[in-house]
Amino acid sequence: MTFNIQVDGKKYKVNSSINLLQFCLSLKIDIPYFCWHPALGSIGSCRQCAVKKIENNTNRIVMSCMTPIEENSVFITKDKEIQKFRKNIIECMMTNHPHDCPICEEGGNCHLQDMTVMVRHNKRRYEFAKKIQKSQYLGPFIKHEMNRCISCYRCVRYYRNYSGGKDFGVYGSKNRLYFGRIQSGNLKSEFSGNLIDICPTGVFTDKIHSENYNRKWDMNYSPSICHNCSLGCNISVAEKYGKIIKIENRYHENINSYFLCDKGRFGFSYANLDSRPKKIFIKKNNKNIKIKNYKEIKILLKNFLDKKIFGIGSPKSSLESNFALQELVGKENFYIGISKKENIKIRKIIESLKKTGIKTPSLKEVESYDAILILSEDVTQTAPRMALSIRQSINSKKTKFAKKNGIQKWHFYAINNIAQNIKYPLIITSIYKTKLDDISYLKYSGSIEKQIEIGFLISNQIDEKSPKVNSTSKKTVSFSQKAAKILIKSQKPLIITGTQSNSTNIIISAINIAISLKRKNKKVGISFILPNVNSFGSSIIEKKSIEEIKNVPENSTLIVLESNILEKMHHKIKKRIVKFFKTIIFIDSQKRKIVEKKINIFLPCASFAEGSGLVVNQEGRIQNFFKAYDTKFYNKNSDILDSWKWIYLMYAIRFKKKEMKFISLEQIRIRIVKKYKILSKIQNFIPNSKYAFNRKKTSRCSIRYSGKNAIFANINVHERNIKNDRDTIFSFSTEEIQNTQSKKKEIPFFWYPGWNSNNALNKYQKNIGGKLLFGNPGEKMILNKLENLVYFKIPHLRNFQMNTKFWKFIPYWHIFFSEENLQKCKNFKIRYSNPYIFINKKDAVFLKKNSNSIVKFFFENIRFKAILKVSTSIDEKSIAIPFNFSKIPEWIFEKKIKNIRKILQ
Repeated sequence: MTFNIQVDGKKYKVNSSINLLQFCLSLKIDIPYFCWHPALGSIGSCRQCAVKKIENNTNRIVMSCMTPIEENSVFITKDKEIQKFRKNIIECMMTNHPHDCPICEEGGNCHLQDMTVMVRHNKRRYEFAKKIQKSQYLGPFIKHEMNRCISCYRCVRYYRNYSGGKDFGVYGSKNRLYFGRIQSGNLKSEFSGNLIDICPTGVFTDKIHSENYNRKWDMNYSPSICHNCSLGCNISVAEKYGKIIKIENRYHENINSYFLCDKGRFGFSYANLDSRPKKIFIKKNNKNIKIKNYKEIKILLKNFLDKKIFGIGSPKSSLESNFALQELVGKENFYIGISKKENIKIRKIIESLKKTGIKTPSLKEVESYDAILILSEDVTQTAPRMALSIRQSINSKKTKFAKKNGIQKWHFYAINNIAQNIKYPLIITSIYKTKLDDISYLKYSGSIEKQIEIGFLISNQIDEKSPKVNSTSKKTVSFSQKAAKILIKSQKPLIITGTQSNSTNIIISAINIAISLKRKNKKVGISFILPNVNSFGSSIIEKKSIEEIKNVPENSTLIVLESNILEKMHHKIKKRIVKFFKTIIFIDSQKRKIVEKKINIFLPCASFAEGSGLVVNQEGRIQNFFKAYDTKFYNKNSDILDSWKWIYLMYAIRFKKKEMKFISLEQIRIRIVKKYKILSKIQNFIPNSKYAFNRKKTSRCSIRYSGKNAIFANINVHERNIKNDRDTIFSFSTEEIQNTQSKKKEIPFFWYPGWNSNNALNKYQKNIGGKLLFGNPGEKMILNKLENLVYFKIPHLRNFQMNTKFWKFIPYWHIFFSEENLQKCKNFKIRYSNPYIFINKKDAVFLKKNSNSIVKFFFENIRFKAILKVSTSIDEKSIAIPFNFSKIPEWIFEKKIKNIRKILQ
């Protein structure tokens, strides 16, 4: 419904679902505020957003964040009385706020500073002592400075009500409020880092950024994509002196919106390691060979490229790099660097999306479903930002219930009062406890085999034409019946699963459930969580896994692209694969273990912050990431190049095509589109990178950027030239156009005159909380519009029972150390240095082990110590071990163990 209102003498038609503050900000009218946030709604506690309402020839001051849109309402936002009111409120807030802006990490990026300047409060009249609060230790990510608090309540509303955290609150009363934990300690929420953005002052600041601190105007920013999981959250990478010093959330309406997980925000220090390779490294007959110049590189590579070449691509590399390697070695000799089992799972996912036409929702769309089934995936560990969206989906029933009673979704406390604890149903099956169990309606813990059985039972109970399962377990039948009733009753159900279970049959059962609901005319969605940032994209380019390599001529060359797959494979399979290769060429940004008795060549390539390219997230959305800095500018002796540049350099040498040395990203993307119709949307990522607007590029830094000329002044008084970034629409110079003039979807950082903090985002949105001015970045692939709703057959499993004669390893994921690169992050090591091993309570009695005791794990060549945890939810004769910790390979989860005492000591 729309109403006619008048603001500052101008007439507007306004949607009645928003409040006055949100509408005025969408009009780009400057109204100061603190407690209101687009994702959290209104509580009216700060009294800062005052406007004047004219009604029946009388004027009265109202709080715009608590004022609904009504027909023929008249408002004034600029008035002497209003301005004085706002100024007095700020002055009262500042009575106890320390004057420490010069030493505050939030300085120059502070919403309180912006609002204070906006209301023109510049004189202090309060002459008494300020209250002093004791700050807490909140872990390795966040610094706490309670004296800066203005009691806006944003932090506690976000942490407890939005993200579902329980170890943070508000204590005290009146002017002695305290926001923090009951006692010092690590914040347990996986989304605690958002407190940095939520807080309008400097109470919560980025501790990792503080170690290499720079003001906002003194950093280079680049729009990028988080590479730590498959969701593809949008981030801004901040750089100074050739190091990433901060990751900030980059708003995307359909994906991460206003919030990131801690893995995405703080998991970047592995890209700054001094131990990272920066020079070409060659190991031959246990001798290191140094390469001095390009001519030597050319001669060296030519000797090995004349032979038969095979290539191993990577789900961690960009589309361009995988495509380039495929072009170099030929499609028949190109393989993806994943195991055969993982490849089968991903191929099954892509096949189902192509055939069924069932929608894969974005994270924003996940929040709109009215029933969710999660099959064998601990979403908080494998795709944490999706877990946050699931929480909003389950709680959205409150909003819909309140709307029926005339309460709009922005009215936070009114919704909570009237709706209390009503929720949409969440159904979970898993091997052990998950972090979403606290909001689940139905929960089943059991073996993978039993979960597969439940999946097929649910499908058959929804639609009798679905393949039938004969179950002997009353527990699984009862659970599946309850789950099926909930899904049938819903209008818009969502099925979530992924590769965590290491089972293709889990994926098949989830697809069958989605098909059965689609046949019942439900608006069903299905979401698959994949292992890596470009698992989807790399699997579209190639279908073969590394284990399918065969018919290798002697003295061939193998090129391994940004993958540790050779280290993770079983030594017997590895031996078979590398047997006939004389030379192994690694292209990677991290150190890799050399292959014995082979010539090892290491070509150092760019990390996600040093390179540019495209990746495809788990919903099939193609997105751009851009380099934050040029490594050659800071280190002239560095050999680091984008991985696709190394590959096309080899292409030029092998096929004697000099022009391929200078190929651009645009040209590669044109070649991809010609070869893969499914990736046709890439043509929208082929702008003329020579200029973006008015024949100029967009600057990566603020116009106030200082000190660039002095970086190398101690070495040479002459200023180094900044190279032009020929592959992107961005420039490293301050002399190009700024964000406020650019007309592009990708925005390096948010700033606007008078709005120095990230709340300047308001100026870049069409409507607050909606699309960006020039659209949302990225393009979603069109997989298939056809609906071929044919069920997958039930696999041949022996009554869906575990083989109780043997012990079995099962993987458990941890948000921070199940990703290889994140294990190298110092701050993650501080908090999560000790892995856990989970076993059943009865098994602990059998092994004579106590909970929290230290055990030694010995299996083949794998050795590590861990804390033993006793669980009642895990099945007997199951040992849950941390996935990817201490280089635990995937093949271990397929092993059957007879004597467990030899393994756990």
